[in-house]
Amino acid sequence: FYALMIDHHAGGVAMARHAADNADDPGIRNTAATMAAIQAGEITEMAHSRDDAGIPGDPAGFEPAFPDAVASTHDRSHGN
Repeated sequence: FYALMIDHHAGGVAMARHAADNADDPGIRNTAATMAAIQAGEITEMAHSRDDAGIPGDPAGFEPAFPDAVASTHDRSHGN
């Protein structure tokens, strides 16, 4: 569950970051940037909840669809 939800939110982060960086409309850019930040925060919350419950990371054989988005979100949440 956590692996799927984190990956699902990572897709949202990737799409929102793209829109924030590339949309012509300033309102869309602002909304997309806000959405990216919110979903990144939710990824961090889910990862902490998973870790606090003692659940290992991704299950064997699971390949995230958006590994770069998850990694960059994880790095940002740890100040890297």
